[in-house]
Amino acid sequence: MTKLPRTFAEKYTWLNNHIHPPERGPYGDSEVAEALGMTRQYIWQLKQGRRGYPREPITQKITQFYGVPSDFFSNDETTDRVIAEFHSRTEQEDATGGQGFDPASADPRQGIEHRRVAQRVMTLTPEELQVIDGMIERLHAYNKQPREQRRRRKNG
Repeated sequence: MTKLPRTFAEKYTWLNNHIHPPERGPYGDSEVAEALGMTRQYIWQLKQGRRGYPREPITQKITQFYGVPSDFFSNDETTDRVIAEFHSRTEQEDATGGQGFDPASADPRQGIEHRRVAQRVMTLTPEELQVIDGMIERLHAYNKQPREQRRRRKNG
């Protein structure tokens, strides 16, 4: 097995090289910078290790962008778990020939969002998954009700 990333720069580079929509390659520094409200130079410096560990608000923006747990950079166990899960899912996709539901085939914009959500879900604990599953069930039950029977929140 290859050496697991430990520095911020190594972890960020791993994220950028591996976590991206399936129909394209890694995000460019300019794309990430624009999405996060930073400069392209700053993103490059983070990847190259020419900047120290960034402040918490910046790491939060990066983890949200890539759809990984908020402690991805600060907790090596979380980093290792995300990487292991990524490789496990990649191996499963390779073994099945990538067959199965492909949300990107319906609408490319939705494919990106589906993948981000899926990447975040794969890092949840079993207890957290139960909570999310319950929320989804309630949402489906709510949407099945006739519109006039749905409880509404009052504004204000």
